[in-house]
Amino acid sequence: MVSVKAYIDDDLLIQKLINKCYSEEGLQNLIDVIEEMNKCGDSIFIESDLYIRLCEHLNTGTELFLEMLSLSEITDQIDLEIVKKSIENNKYSDKAIMVLDVDNCLYYQIQNFETLRIFLRKLILAEKQGVIIQSLGRCFNNCVFSDGVGQSIKRIKNKTFKNNIDTYIKHLSDLNDKAIDIWKRDDCINNDLFCKIFQSVTGIDVSTENDRKTANNRYFNFSLCPHKIKCEKHTKVERYGKNAQRIYFEIKEIGKEEKEKEYKVLIGYIGNHL
Repeated sequence: MVSVKAYIDDDLLIQKLINKCYSEEGLQNLIDVIEEMNKCGDSIFIESDLYIRLCEHLNTGTELFLEMLSLSEITDQIDLEIVKKSIENNKYSDKAIMVLDVDNCLYYQIQNFETLRIFLRKLILAEKQGVIIQSLGRCFNNCVFSDGVGQSIKRIKNKTFKNNIDTYIKHLSDLNDKAIDIWKRDDCINNDLFCKIFQSVTGIDVSTENDRKTANNRYFNFSLCPHKIKCEKHTKVERYGKNAQRIYFEIKEIGKEEKEKEYKVLIGYIGNHL
């Protein structure tokens, strides 16, 4: 799974915290992101000298302020210029790097879950297929992936996958971020209309299966669903030839209890044209 090494080393952020020149909502968003990162095994570091300065002003802080400190590890001085250059040159070691701030940022603005996921999607471009498979659910929170997606991705030729990874990320991002809202529109009353609207909004070529017999073979297993789900809608990552690639999906409400149900994009298949 893609993991992130986050450094809190921003004098502007520190001054805001000390002087209370920030919004409670902005700080809460930052805390939520840090907590989410902790759950996923990420590392959040705060520069040691700045940590000492913050501790000297604890009496001016808030509970949220204290929580941010408790969730962070202390580290030696950070050279942010090196951090920036590492990001610019895509030179990630075992973990990637980002810089956190409440309202402004030095480099990447990670203020909420949405911007964190966008950041993570950029990171997986530098990773291998196996790592990308493990990171799918984390990067695309409105998507649920079938039990066989991992195997279908592994069957893509490495060169083909590498050549199309930007397009895969674009397709999955738009499915994750836009497909559900389009599906719930009053004028989106069937699959064909969905495809027409989705394509006009995103520029992505998407359609259903033309042949009903073929469509009836597009069923996939999802661990969250008690029965197989038909996924005949598909985006065309690479349209023609031996390297044609597809993402098969469906949009449905899922959840064990009625009150728990919510719309998700069910990704049945990612890979070579079936």
